[in-house]
Amino acid sequence: MKKNIILTIAFSTIILAACQSKQKTDSSLIQEPLKEEMSSDLNSNSIDYQIAENYFVKNNAGKLEHPKIETLEKFNSIFGMATTMGKNGKPTTIDFSKQDVIALVLPETNLETSLKIVSLERDSTAGITLKFKKIEGKKQTFTTIPNFAIIVDKTDDANVNLLQIN
Repeated sequence: MKKNIILTIAFSTIILAACQSKQKTDSSLIQEPLKEEMSSDLNSNSIDYQIAENYFVKNNAGKLEHPKIETLEKFNSIFGMATTMGKNGKPTTIDFSKQDVIALVLPETNLETSLKIVSLERDSTAGITLKFKKIEGKKQTFTTIPNFAIIVDKTDDANVNLLQIN
């Protein structure tokens, strides 16, 4: 009897310990600006933005005609909400009466792909230029649609140019 109780306690301890392991997050896939290349504080042409988090590209979205999205209906036709558990699990709130979204959606790929925002600036033609880096890694056993969406104020109402840098 004592032996059964000890075995039960040992087995339960092993099961509980196994359930508490944490998965390692690949920090190379986090869509953050490249800090070493950003000059938002030094450049008066820089435009403030916020990354729209916890959204995914819908499978039927098709090709994005223009990077600037000005309505909720257009945004919802391209992106879906990806709510997750935790305090930062809700999608970023977007108020289309005051804000627009600038999005980049690349073709589906089986390569590990990370997109990094380098800068968002007003250019010499009164347009907006979004500079980004595309970093490709190893081949995966599944496909993804590399993308990002950033939120800007509606006051920045200009044509948007996307510029990939190496």
